[in-house]
Amino acid sequence: MGAFVCGLIGPAIALALGNLQLHPTSLAEICAIPFVVLREWIFAFASVGPEALVFGAVCGLLLSALLSSHRPASVTLTATAVLGSILGGAVGPMTILVNFLLDSRRPRERVNIFGLVPLGAMTGVVCAFLLLGLLMWVSFRRARVDVYN
Repeated sequence: MGAFVCGLIGPAIALALGNLQLHPTSLAEICAIPFVVLREWIFAFASVGPEALVFGAVCGLLLSALLSSHRPASVTLTATAVLGSILGGAVGPMTILVNFLLDSRRPRERVNIFGLVPLGAMTGVVCAFLLLGLLMWVSFRRARVDVYN
């Protein structure tokens, strides 16, 4: 579930957040953001999707372990925010590193690795909270089914 949320939905969230950072000036520009996200999602998934899938799976495993240990809500929410920002911030630099190692024939260009970290961290936090909500919903549904059986 974590790989699905962070790997497939994460690039769309990053595109939406990136377009909102450009400070849209009119209602037409704000309304155009979902269409831009839909049009450019495949390119975003192709560039950061594999890394986001891996980090999303790691995030899902860690969050499910955190939920099963019955921690207080403040600890769970804080850990989710920290985990999402760390793993989300690592997606951009990891993508650049993997592309650098795999594509040795292409001429090297200077890339600001740390310029991708803030957007990745914001996206990671949003994805982690979406994943936390889904995991809580699934555990609630399972507990409800167990009560009726």
